[in-house]
Amino acid sequence: MLDHSILIISISAQLIAAIIAIKLISGNRRNFTLILIVSIIVLMLFKRVISWLYLIEEHPLEAADFSYKVIDMVISLALLVGVFAIRKKLNHIQSIAMLLRESEERYALAAAGARDGLWDWNVISDEVYLSPRWKIMLGYDDSEIANNSGSWFEMVHPDDLPSLKTSMFDNSSMRNPHFEQEYRIRTKRGGYRWMLCRGVVVYNEHGRVVRLAGSQTDITGRKMVEQRLRHNAYHDPLTGLPNRSHFINRLGRLMEKERRGNHEQVAVLFIDLDGFKNINDNWGHEIGDQFLIQCGQRLENCVRPGDMLARIGGDEFVVLLEDINGPADAVGVAERVLAELQYPQKITGEDMAVTASVGIAFNCPACRRPEDLIHNADTAMYTAKLNGKNHYAIHDSAVAHQRLIINKPQISLRDDINHRQESA
Repeated sequence: MLDHSILIISISAQLIAAIIAIKLISGNRRNFTLILIVSIIVLMLFKRVISWLYLIEEHPLEAADFSYKVIDMVISLALLVGVFAIRKKLNHIQSIAMLLRESEERYALAAAGARDGLWDWNVISDEVYLSPRWKIMLGYDDSEIANNSGSWFEMVHPDDLPSLKTSMFDNSSMRNPHFEQEYRIRTKRGGYRWMLCRGVVVYNEHGRVVRLAGSQTDITGRKMVEQRLRHNAYHDPLTGLPNRSHFINRLGRLMEKERRGNHEQVAVLFIDLDGFKNINDNWGHEIGDQFLIQCGQRLENCVRPGDMLARIGGDEFVVLLEDINGPADAVGVAERVLAELQYPQKITGEDMAVTASVGIAFNCPACRRPEDLIHNADTAMYTAKLNGKNHYAIHDSAVAHQRLIINKPQISLRDDINHRQESA
């Protein structure tokens, strides 16, 4: 009876171990160890079944004493415990693998949702992984860019490459290995797009960069908005000409250079359109705006290359002349302005014309700020307007009482200057 019990226990343990092992194998067919264990268990099980049959039929087994049967039962139970242990271990490994797979999927979905390109650079071997999204942002297929740093850096704008490399390899940032750098990179079509490169730097024990990894975001749209905002901050929205702020900034820099010993002479022309109010009143502001746009375009033809024409309000324009040889250069521009604006402009089939009053002022020691020089030109303009319009006047800052020289149509400025010199 005891023999029967030992045989039943052995067979049951081996049978259970075989079933569990086969189940594990079905989930992992590459596990050679489990296949070997199952093979041994099946052979032992087959042997036990045959021994049991012999015992039932009262045919005693050869060399099958009680001790052998007990040892056989212990081995079978040990195999059962081993299979359970392997099953537990495999379940743990599968759980970790599942968590890892979920983490990778979560990361991939987050990266795809952010529409960023990922990169990973092994500096030692110079192997660079550029994600498909990284390449698509530049118009390339996955196989069109080699996996090395040279393929990446040769597309970077030459003006931006030094700053990008400095950000990546700045050893002073070891305490904070993260970096960000904006740069331009060439697309497959030949144009450039702005990118924001973010990354983390890995250093070895000697402080040498061994690996970098991060992401890249296309910020071309944001850069274009920033450029428009900067342009709008310094340009007139109607005519596109520089505005008052831009004009004052540039005039201030030139006046400062002159104070520091630069002998370039600076002059300002203040232009006011005579009769523009009648165009607005008779034709409306929309037509008036079109007229101002055309006036700005015509005035640009009157100034020298490098000079600045700006609109500072309503129908008022100013011209900044730098590096002039004397009053004659400023007078020449003023005369061209007066002549150009006398010709009618055709808008919506109607001829419209205005004249202009121009004030000229030259930089002088009394002008401490750009606004002072503009004020002098403005004062000269009003004097020209009061003396019949379609004239120019020069603000004479060399005279103590700030006398104004008024242009008379029948006398040129040169004749007027010569007359003043002869009178003196």
